[in-house]
Amino acid sequence: MEVELVLIRIRILMNILTHDADDDDKPECPYGTHCYRKNPLHKKEYKHTKSPPRTAAEEDEDRYENSFINDESEEEDEVDEDSDYVPESDDSGKGEDFKQLQKEAKAFLGKK
Repeated sequence: MEVELVLIRIRILMNILTHDADDDDKPECPYGTHCYRKNPLHKKEYKHTKSPPRTAAEEDEDRYENSFINDESEEEDEVDEDSDYVPESDDSGKGEDFKQLQKEAKAFLGKK
């Protein structure tokens, strides 16, 4: 059974590699020379001779590079909003935690 499948695949690949006279009758693959499909049957059913047509998105890539978009103004607004920020002062136990961490670090380094 497996041998038969291998032989069928070999025949399909051989047909793909040798130029068939009926290539002109096959429809062109929508992806053309940029086709991603690896299925030998797909390659047998479609031609892959042309590059795919360009889409509108490729032609108009700089559509969003218009002058009405001003990213710098957003950055300035963020700075203004944050300039009056004052963090909460919750010192309850933070100094003690820091001292404890320092002590543990010194003990750890001393063991090495």
